[in-house]
Amino acid sequence: MRRAHFEAYAPVCPGCRGAGVDSPLRLARILRGDAELVDQGVLHCSEPRCQREYPILDGVPILVADVRAHVSHGLLGMLARDDVDDVLMGLIGDCAGPESPLHAMRARLSSYAEGHYSDLDPEQPRPPAILELVDRAAALLPAPASAPALVLGCSVGRECFALAGRVDGLVLGLDLDFSTLRCAARIARAGRLRYARRRVGTVFEPVDRAASFAGADRVDFWLADATALPLASSAAAFATSFNLLDCVHDPLAHVHELDRVVRPGGSALIGTPYDWSPTATAYPAWIGGHSQRGPHRGDAEPVLRGLFDPTWPQAAPGLRVVAEDPDIPWEVALHRRAALRYRVHTLALAKPG
Repeated sequence: MRRAHFEAYAPVCPGCRGAGVDSPLRLARILRGDAELVDQGVLHCSEPRCQREYPILDGVPILVADVRAHVSHGLLGMLARDDVDDVLMGLIGDCAGPESPLHAMRARLSSYAEGHYSDLDPEQPRPPAILELVDRAAALLPAPASAPALVLGCSVGRECFALAGRVDGLVLGLDLDFSTLRCAARIARAGRLRYARRRVGTVFEPVDRAASFAGADRVDFWLADATALPLASSAAAFATSFNLLDCVHDPLAHVHELDRVVRPGGSALIGTPYDWSPTATAYPAWIGGHSQRGPHRGDAEPVLRGLFDPTWPQAAPGLRVVAEDPDIPWEVALHRRAALRYRVHTLALAKPG
């Protein structure tokens, strides 16, 4: 965790925030770090009646309300080793099999790393899918993005580095997946991209290459829930949420959190392909995708627009739609011979000053 980001974004206790109270977090212990970066440590809630503890591991603070449950569920990603020989790792992967949490973690990391850093492939460089999406979406904004900035659902971080090249100030990436955040943090601090690329089935090959980006020293990564952000209101001048709305347990809460953390005069981008899954989002919480007997015949697009329309009862109170692109292409690699192709509906939003 970069100290500059800790001071600028001033995180609050996620548990207290859920009760509507902004209790600042304090850096209680530094177990490994220096004047600029805390690699391992502990954050404490400053509220005497709370005193929750939040760990910092590999430079990534874990800032969720139910930190015990999240750590218990995500131990594999948090404690995964990266010093195992590739041959032995292949044997372990074969033993674990395609339905194991290990395979799911490696396949997920491979898909996102490919989509974010395919231009760094020395043998077959390709434009990163995420940058094509972000560049086209950014063109919708009435004014350039500004800092401090938030990237919600940042995954392995390429959007954060691209944004740091557009703004002069700090950029903070937030995600719930520790393995992708560790990958992103390594790029920010060591300039190395390391992951196992899925070739086919349970066969992975190691990738370890230089990944240096201008402004990387102004980027940091925190583990946080996009439906319950550990930030005070109006913490950011600009925020993005790409391909995240259909992955959270409460899309409406996510929309309202996006609105809450963008300050008056700020702006935001939100884009989603509406690829709903009941394993990520309970069916009744979907925005569209059901109730085809209603006025929108089950379409999701008018519902998302409505959530930024002040005449709607569930609308976010501040952000308003200023531009829209209904079909921005985005691709997620599965393995060498397969990929998922999406069409992302994107809204540019602004909050009156």
